Parts: sequence; C-alpha cells; structure tokens
Amino acid sequence: MKTESGRGASLVIVVCVSAFLVAFSLAMVHTAGLMLSQANRRLNRERSYQLAGSFALALDRELEAHKGKDPNDPALEGSFYRFACRFLEESAYAVYDPDHPDTTVYHYKLTGDNPAGDNYGELTVALYKESDWPDNRIAGDFLYNDVSSGGQTPLEKVATEVEHCTFTVEVRAGVGGENYRYATVYDQKATYKDGAVTFQRGDGTRIWWDSSGWKDSANQPVAVGNGEIISYEIDSGLTYLSSCIFTKAVPEHGETQNAGTGGETP
Repeated sequence: MKTESGRGASLVIVVCVSAFLVAFSLAMVHTAGLMLSQANRRLNRERSYQLAGSFALALDRELEAHKGKDPNDPALEGSFYRFACRFLEESAYAVYDPDHPDTTVYHYKLTGDNPAGDNYGELTVALYKESDWPDNRIAGDFLYNDVSSGGQTPLEKVATEVEHCTFTVEVRAGVGGENYRYATVYDQKATYKDGAVTFQRGDGTRIWWDSSGWKDSANQPVAVGNGEIISYEIDSGLTYLSSCIFTKAVPEHGETQNAGTGGETP
C-alpha cells in the first residue's frame, strides 16, 4: 500500500513539474513573441520617421534650388516649386480655415511603383496656406516719392518680395501600422509682374506705372506730386508671378502617431 502511495505521489510530482515546464515554455514563447513584435514596431517607427524626414528634405531642397526663378518658365513644368507657387497664388486653393480643415487642407498621396518595394511605406503630403493679408487681398496705400530723388519705383515698393502667405508642408509616412508626420512651415515672398498691379489716386482715377513714369488709361503721362497718397491692389495668380522665395519660418518638427492611426492636421 505504501509503495503504491509513493508511486502516486511521484506521479503527481512528475505531472506538476511537466505542467510547470509546459507553462514556462509557453510563457517564454509569448515573451519572445512580444519582444519580436516590439522590435518590429520600433523598426517600423524608425523607418516611418526616416521616410517622412527624407521626403520633406527632398521637397525643401527643390524649393531652395528654384528660389527666385519665374515659375512660368516651361523648364519648371512638373516641379514642386511651380506647384507650390500655383497653390499659394490661385484662388482655387482655399486659405486654411481651422473650422473647415476638410476643405482647406489638401492631401496628395504618392502613387506609382516604389523602387524600394511595396513594403517600404506609404507617403502622403498635406498642404495648406494662411494669408498674411485680410481676406487674402493684397492691397494698401503708400506715399509716392519722385523716383528722380532716389526713391523706389512704385512697382519696386509694392510688388517686390511681398510677404503673401505662410505655407505649411506636412509629409506623412506610414510603415507597418506605424505613422510619422514631419511638418515644415515657410514664409513666402512673391515678386509680381507689372501687369499684376493696379494703382489709384485719391479721386478714384486709375493710373499705371511704366519705365517712363505714370500713365493714364489712354497711356498719356500723368503728373503725380511728391507725397501724394496712392492706393494699389495686386492680382494674385501664377501668371502674374515673377518669382518666389520660400524661407523656413520655424524649425521643422515631427510627431509620432499611435500605431494604426493616421492622425490629423490641425
């Protein structure tokens, strides 16, 4: 009887030890799986960060490479610089409204074959603009000073390097459920062509400026005295642009988003 009881106790011990080993093995497998999953998430997070940052840098370099050039030059067709100028100047693209981001933030998803492979990641570029002028209307007044006395010409005074818009470029990258967005904010300085500017005297008479001086609607010379207040308005639009300069307004910043979420532009 004692022998059978001892055998039973030994069997119970063996079963308990076996169960412990099985549980321990399962725990180790689970822990290894968690560690592998966390490693993959860290890898994907790093890849999304690098992808967003490198693409944002590529866009920045293109804006820098073409700064000061006429965006209407056929050689710039298809460039991001030309598109940025059109985006900021054309009324077809609305000024950013925080109450309606769905209609004032424009998203462009990159499509086509990825040379790095389908699993490298997805890229989306979000663009929006904020005007530096009330109602996005470039207009104002100035005191005319005779050019012969060394002052700027009226066109140089009002249509050269006009601070028109603040331009935000946000690159969003997603890799394996991990998402990262990288934003760059630019100040735009636009120089406009002569035909973009309309001048007006205090009595409401419209006048124009060319290299020989003030002219009326019949292209006849007009005498404008020193210190006279002249109103002006500039028609924005790609065809009216002579050049653009983009300067970073604030340091770039990035933000990691939770896995599986796309995030929102403010």
